[in-house]
Amino acid sequence: MDIRTKLKVVFVGRLDESDMIYVNKIKILQSQIDNFEWIPEMTQEKLNRFIQCIDVLVCPSRDDPMPIVVTQAMMHEKVCVISENVGQAEFIKQAVNGFVFPNEDPRTLMSILVWLLENKNRHSMIGKASREIYKNEFSENIMEQRLSLIINELLR
Repeated sequence: MDIRTKLKVVFVGRLDESDMIYVNKIKILQSQIDNFEWIPEMTQEKLNRFIQCIDVLVCPSRDDPMPIVVTQAMMHEKVCVISENVGQAEFIKQAVNGFVFPNEDPRTLMSILVWLLENKNRHSMIGKASREIYKNEFSENIMEQRLSLIINELLR
């Protein structure tokens, strides 16, 4: 409980009304826990501003080849904690430039979040290393170069 009070958890995104059990769990958490908030989908501009205000992004996706929100967080030097099924996981070095946890493993996710709370002085260093992933793999220049290579290969 002591650790829980040190967190502000913000769930961002559309709740799928077809999965009412999950929706109801989120709504119950929101009503029971003061530091838990759900925000519906937002525009990219708002999301960009929101990411600038957070310390850590958690993306526990079960299957997402390359979520843009993780790349945006990396661009803004944020610590990213992602499941092994998130595409950017292949670039993460544990506790160096982010964190990866096994899919659907809440205990490991919890231990990472506890570590992050106890080591806030490391956030900046990890965030800067996270930005290096963005610069080396996802920046506009890198994407242009890769696209150019693909087009040139196709034209040959």
